[in-house]
Amino acid sequence: MKNDLYLIMILIFLMIIGSNINAQNNSNGNEDEEYEIYDLVSPKTLEIDNEFYLEVTKYGQKMSPKLTENIVIKDITFPSITFRYGVIKNFEIQLNTGYRGINAENTFLLDTKGQKKINITGNISGLSNLSFGFKAGLFSEKAYTPSIAITSLVTLPKVGHPAFQSENPGLDLTLNLYKSLGNNFDFGFDLGGIWNGSDEYPTYVYNISPSVYASDDLSFFAELTGYLTYNSKTDNRIDGGIDYTFSDYFEGQFLIGTSFQIKKLFFIGASLSVTIPF
Repeated sequence: MKNDLYLIMILIFLMIIGSNINAQNNSNGNEDEEYEIYDLVSPKTLEIDNEFYLEVTKYGQKMSPKLTENIVIKDITFPSITFRYGVIKNFEIQLNTGYRGINAENTFLLDTKGQKKINITGNISGLSNLSFGFKAGLFSEKAYTPSIAITSLVTLPKVGHPAFQSENPGLDLTLNLYKSLGNNFDFGFDLGGIWNGSDEYPTYVYNISPSVYASDDLSFFAELTGYLTYNSKTDNRIDGGIDYTFSDYFEGQFLIGTSFQIKKLFFIGASLSVTIPF
């Protein structure tokens, strides 16, 4: 399984590099012939995304026929930092790391979608992981077709807190689609898979995210995200929030959401993106 995924990633990487170099060599300077892809960092530009995420879940653990003990799990990641650097047009490299803490009132097995299962006793905190990879544009947005990009990240094994690290490299492979629908509305769709380096099978993920723009700087969005793992229950989640652009170099976002399948779960998140041109 993992060897096949790595081979696919390498082939995609070589195809994308070749197509980008060929496109640049064949360009005659006409901007209409140079395609643009949504949400890719410009060449010689560094973007730093700093994120905060808190997930709170209350589980009912059956102690006896008449007694159920409620266990509250608090899973917080702060900061989660992603460095994105534009290498050439429509191609960027990424590096991600973060600090994660989990608090449980009792011993509990936490199954976080797309990550390894964790046996929790009390408090656990430390470096969550270290991953690197790329995002590359494949097709530009046309009148009736979306822009298409692909994101591929490899998570290094045996890096971070022992509770979070895996014995084998992990892989995150996602197809990113985006379509603007007029001046005030757009629509994003992501489809991919995450192999955490511990489980035999990957977790398949989808994300649907429409947005409405109140102005050039302010937008409101909703997201529907689903996680599907072999021999495990599907977890479909919904969230909504706001996105505000402070300037050409600063952008902030806030969201809040819950799960359809997991009762008594909610999460909040916030992020600040800084763009540094060179």
